[in-house]
Amino acid sequence: MTGETERRPNAEELLRRLQAVERRERSGPLKVFLGYASRVGKSQRMLHEGLRRKQRGQDVVVAAIQEVVPPDVAEILQKLEVIPTVRWMHGGRAYEVIDLPAVFRRHPSVCVIDGLAYDNPPGSRNLKRWQDVNELLDRGISVITAVNLQHIEEQQPAVERITGKRATQCIPQAFLAEADEIEVVDAPPEELHPAPGEPEPRRLGELLRSGRRNALRFHGALLAAHVEQGNLSPADQKLLAAQLDSARAAGAELHTLKAGDFVEALLELAREQRVTQVFIGHSLRQRHRFVRTAVDRLIDAADSFDVRVFPHKGAA
Repeated sequence: MTGETERRPNAEELLRRLQAVERRERSGPLKVFLGYASRVGKSQRMLHEGLRRKQRGQDVVVAAIQEVVPPDVAEILQKLEVIPTVRWMHGGRAYEVIDLPAVFRRHPSVCVIDGLAYDNPPGSRNLKRWQDVNELLDRGISVITAVNLQHIEEQQPAVERITGKRATQCIPQAFLAEADEIEVVDAPPEELHPAPGEPEPRRLGELLRSGRRNALRFHGALLAAHVEQGNLSPADQKLLAAQLDSARAAGAELHTLKAGDFVEALLELAREQRVTQVFIGHSLRQRHRFVRTAVDRLIDAADSFDVRVFPHKGAA
């Protein structure tokens, strides 16, 4: 959901938004696998994505991966070209640094990079690995990468409240917000069953990606709304939490709508926030052609904003 806000962006914020739009137009696409927690399989999903693109005929290399990987990850890695990292020693500590000159010379169409939040040693070309990624994107190289939610700089107060400490290595949320696609990884695929009315993880990423692009293009705000639901199973609660975290990571302002008349609640929010466009997921399940859905009602009542519907598979 995108809309105008009561507060107009200042000159610095407006410049940042324009620069983000210009950069996306000239750079390679960025896909981020966002781990809801550690050891949820984001590296495996990231490498699977790289392998899938290679099988489609794209030129793919791996420029950074953990030193020790489980057997299933190692098996995928053997099928991909790897540009080894360069080991640096500083202050008695070993750093694994992306060999940017080697990647530039090789200039693949896709580069897979694990450990997005890693720090580079003092004296490096860039102090942060995410800055290395920026250089690759600026050269037109598509990047697939992975990071855990607790390594987002703006989430550190919440991380400290939950874990009692802050992450020592972080990325700025603004960098994540510029990603062309964010895929949340919070549980094995077989455990993910979207709650009624909630879009599938891939469709959610499509919604957020489209909403964010339009918000930047029209210099507006990105809002994310969901309906308050009771009696959710633990699996559905976990999935919903991951989806909300994905929205936060995309830079969205979250709004919770009270259970009841979803359409009226959304219309009220749209009026209050001066929304100009609404992006909504809609089930593809079969229904009687004379039965009107909530989405049908929303479209009919949308006299001051446009509605874009993203179909997804829903429960029967």
